[in-house]
Parts: sequence; C-alpha cells; structure tokens
Amino acid sequence: MLRAAAPGSCHRVNALMMIGLRLLALCLIVIALVLLGIDAITSLQYGAIRLHSLAQLLDAAAPALIRHVRDWAADVLPHPVTALVRGLLASWAWALFGVAGVLVAFIGGRPRLRG
Repeated sequence: MLRAAAPGSCHRVNALMMIGLRLLALCLIVIALVLLGIDAITSLQYGAIRLHSLAQLLDAAAPALIRHVRDWAADVLPHPVTALVRGLLASWAWALFGVAGVLVAFIGGRPRLRG
C-alpha cells in the first residue's frame, strides 16, 4: 500500500541531493585544478608545454586497465562509440574533470534564498 510522504520530507531529500551534487562538482573541479597544476609544473620542468591525457594518468595508476578499456571498447561498442572512447582517453585529463565538474555544478543548481 502506498503512503503519502510526510510534509516537507520531499524538500529535505531534494536539498540533500543538491548538496551532494554541489560537493561532487567541487571535488571534480578541485581534481581538475590539481591536474592542471601538475601539467604546469611538468611544463616548467621540461621547458615546453606538456599536458597529460586521461590515458596517461590511467596508465600510470593501473597499466592493465587502459588496455582492458581499449580492448573492451573495440570488442563490444560500435565503431563511432569506440572512436569517442578513444577520443576521451586522448583528451587532457584536467579538461575532462573540469568540464564534468562544471556540468554537475549546473545540474546541482544555485542555492535558493529563503525569504
């Protein structure tokens, strides 16, 4: 049997979800800034612009994972989607995390003023 939700409980769940989305967005943006800092320091160290791709970061963290992702994408996904996965893996890591963080921040919305 269905019961009606308590008054205000829907508002609390919605507020908690928005707070969770904002925290996730903050974490993604902080990760992007850290990765951008790593690329800046690496560029200063080598005297030329050096940007790390997501594939390079995954390869440094878990070398077998990147091979499995590429093989899985080639075996399971259609060719256009495989090309998209390879393109995302070749993209700058800080840009991917930053764009994802900004998109999640927009989904999370702005805090509403009570008045």
